[in-house]
Amino acid sequence: MKVRFYGRLADVIGREVDVDVQPCTVRELRRHLAERHPAATDILRQSRAVAADNLIGDDQLVQQNGEIELLPPVCGG
Repeated sequence: MKVRFYGRLADVIGREVDVDVQPCTVRELRRHLAERHPAATDILRQSRAVAADNLIGDDQLVQQNGEIELLPPVCGG
């Protein structure tokens, strides 16, 4: 599965990675990414997942051939 990152996540992990996992939930994907990129663990916990231009929840199942974007939290006015 292709995972794209933005903001602080892109700074820590990179703009895009290919992840070889069986179908899994967004929660399991975050756990998998945190194991490989421990410096991003806190940001991953707070990030929002997007698939097909829609926000998806932690229990959403994602397929191996899918594409996911993880958006870090933002602040400001």
